[in-house]
Amino acid sequence: MPGIQSTNYTQSTGRWAGDFGNRMAHIPGGIPLDKAAFLALFPDGIVPDGTLVGRTAAERDANGLFGPFTAGDTETYLTVDSINVNHNVNVAAYRPGCIVYPMHLPAGSKAAGPLAEIEKRYICNKGRE
Repeated sequence: MPGIQSTNYTQSTGRWAGDFGNRMAHIPGGIPLDKAAFLALFPDGIVPDGTLVGRTAAERDANGLFGPFTAGDTETYLTVDSINVNHNVNVAAYRPGCIVYPMHLPAGSKAAGPLAEIEKRYICNKGRE
């Protein structure tokens, strides 16, 4: 997917990712985000890295965009980079089965529902302070 840009908006980008940030840990081509859905949560447009995103099977089959994770999403990923959806909606995604340090995830991904999904799809370790 052309147009993926990596911009570091925070000093802690990627602290939650336990695997090397190489192409083996990323979904090839990245994923497109639903701008309107994320602007409702992040009015400044900046979606933090480590945000759990998802879509249902029906949305996937219709080539739908990824929104914030909700119960019932069947295809879910963590975003690798912080992204400003006002400038670009294509973001790199972290491959399921990779290592995650939940203590370093953004607040939205640490909520009970998203965290349960992350624990189901990724290898969760404690990590360092």
